[in-house]
Amino acid sequence: MRKMKFKLEYLKLLKMGKKRSTIRLEKKYREGEVIYLADTSGRIYGKARVSKIIEKSLNELDDVDALIDGFEDLQELKNALSNIYGEISDRQTIYIYYLDIIGWWKEPT
Repeated sequence: MRKMKFKLEYLKLLKMGKKRSTIRLEKKYREGEVIYLADTSGRIYGKARVSKIIEKSLNELDDVDALIDGFEDLQELKNALSNIYGEISDRQTIYIYYLDIIGWWKEPT
């Protein structure tokens, strides 16, 4: 089973149910795939199923996408993406992975 890595703050949001998706620049996972939820060092905290993948360009994202991804609004989401990936073109293809949590082994702290 493969790992999907997150910053600890995003693992906490997933655990609280405030984050139900994640946005990535690569289509690395498949719909229906079961993955481990890990921190950036690879430590596993839980397990989830990729329930859906939506392909969009960065400029097609909206406030609803941001809320589902655990952010207050679109600008906060775009700032977070820039912090993670650097400068991203508005035409950059992104992949929204919707996650169904299966369970947690550890509390993200």
